Amino acid sequence: TMSRWWGATASAIEACECPSGCPSCVQSPKCGNGNDPLDKDGAVRVLRLVVGTLTASTD
Repeated sequence: TMSRWWGATASAIEACECPSGCPSCVQSPKCGNGNDPLDKDGAVRVLRLVVGTLTASTD
């Protein structure tokens, strides 16, 4: 399901050993702003919020 996919994505980002985001977890080579607006902790928070919302809507 979608919530498992989003949860697995959050877990993969959390498992990355970098401190704030790297090309392996949240950075993009196509980002026109030098990846400055991308944030590892923010990405995990958003993903967990989405998972919580999806889980609540299926209960």
